[in-house]
Amino acid sequence: GSEPYYQGWLTYLFLYLFFILVRSCPIPLNWWIISWSAAAGGVSLLAIRDFGLLHWVSQPILNYAGRPIASFGSPNLYAGFLLLALPLQLKLLQSKSKKLYYLALITGILSVGAIVASSSRTVIVLAGLLLFGWGMTMISQKWQKKYWQWAMVLTFLLLIEGGLFFARQAPLQFVADEIVMPFNLEWQEQNAPEKRILIWPVLMHQFWQRPLLGYGLENTAPVFRSFFPDYGIDYPAWMTLKDLNLDRAHNYLMDLGIWAGSVGLLVWLILAGVIVRKSGRSVLTVCAVLYLVWIQFQIQSVV
Repeated sequence: GSEPYYQGWLTYLFLYLFFILVRSCPIPLNWWIISWSAAAGGVSLLAIRDFGLLHWVSQPILNYAGRPIASFGSPNLYAGFLLLALPLQLKLLQSKSKKLYYLALITGILSVGAIVASSSRTVIVLAGLLLFGWGMTMISQKWQKKYWQWAMVLTFLLLIEGGLFFARQAPLQFVADEIVMPFNLEWQEQNAPEKRILIWPVLMHQFWQRPLLGYGLENTAPVFRSFFPDYGIDYPAWMTLKDLNLDRAHNYLMDLGIWAGSVGLLVWLILAGVIVRKSGRSVLTVCAVLYLVWIQFQIQSVV
């Protein structure tokens, strides 16, 4: 694979072998949940520590545009990991074991705090929806009739709301910044137009040039660059986009369309449907759905 991910066919082969190992090991689901929750707690502590060092101590540590990167090298990637851990932590909250209950409670609160610190808008919105749905479910079931637990649910929701405020992205302002303003020519001349709304049409155009089999694994960057002409460019956004090293579309369906065409895309959709169906009505279904939504707005990485 190419820089910076190095995720070529050999990496995908190893991931497939890892899947076979996981599938064949008779490890109880609860052990996976406990391990993932503990790992999420560790990642969250790193992220919150980095956030404090950056914004409260002003210590120049590794970061991404002023956002903590934890052990993942990217705020969006660590936030995605924590997002997928949240359903497992909520599941663990219903454990009869006090140790597991407090493990889930502590790591869950840390995870939400670290998600807020990441300023990853996609994860903040998805986590807010997840926690809202979980809270409503618990209230409708009168979960053990402990009102302080409902107060905990509201605290989670308030933390998510605080994340939206922290990111300074009111819904209408977000729409204006991401969808409306990028088409303003004056805005394009004064800003770096690296917006999905401008990038996705380019990749869609390239997809339709080879819609059946695509261009091959990890070929997004050269395919993207080949769209722009070498001679005069009148569209201001193209002046910046033509020099952009874009190796991911921030939309996995679009990545697959470029790499493997409609054939590969269809196979993946079938696989995704089978995964959701086979997971049954369990916490794994929630994780799978969150993952499938998240990767339509973010990149994936082995880390």
